[in-house]
Amino acid sequence: MLLNSFPSETAIPSRKIEHVDRIAAIISDFGLEDFFSIAYLHRHHEVPEGKVLLGKLVDEGVWTTARAISDIDLKRTHPHVLSVVVQTGSDGSQEIRILPSEFFDGPSQKHADIDPEFFKAFVAYICGNNLTSIIGLAVKHFDFGSMVEFSFPTGNLLIQKKEVKPNDNHLWLVTKWPVRSGAVAPEDGHVCAIVRDKDGNAIAHVKHEIKVNNSSEALKYLEQRDLLLEGEE
Repeated sequence: MLLNSFPSETAIPSRKIEHVDRIAAIISDFGLEDFFSIAYLHRHHEVPEGKVLLGKLVDEGVWTTARAISDIDLKRTHPHVLSVVVQTGSDGSQEIRILPSEFFDGPSQKHADIDPEFFKAFVAYICGNNLTSIIGLAVKHFDFGSMVEFSFPTGNLLIQKKEVKPNDNHLWLVTKWPVRSGAVAPEDGHVCAIVRDKDGNAIAHVKHEIKVNNSSEALKYLEQRDLLLEGEE
């Protein structure tokens, strides 16, 4: 499972944030700002064999769960997060592919005019800077502006940041950057909340260890924990 090879979200803050501006320029040069965002590759939970991480639009935002491949409607399922994978053969030869690590349930993002040179430029930059397990592409199936992800054992709920109450104990880690006018726009990106210890160090994602069965139960739990602004849910 490709997703399980990525670092956990707590490993990301220690890395120097770099390269995203150059990748944003590549996306912009090929006219793909409305199609791709830049993704920091990470995982919250390991996905069991035979399952994939599948996101879906819901009333509360976006609900992402590990789903059995046999239960998925493949006609409605499309790649969401893409990463460069380099495989080395026994003879030392290399095969480079772009593979999905997360999927989305819904209409396909139509774009028939992606220049193959874009993928060549993206792969060359990623491989040339040793970023294969760090930076990928996210297909923009939705665009609600800045959003925050909360993780539960049964799934992840992504809601608009304007609904979330500020919390000084959280580090808002940007995990997806949209591209605007040739540059990244972190103010409109996606973040996950990282808990700080008493010294301000990142120690864990806000994993709410309570079983919720769906997105509405997840949102209700966040309301009960006083993590949302009143009148915004």
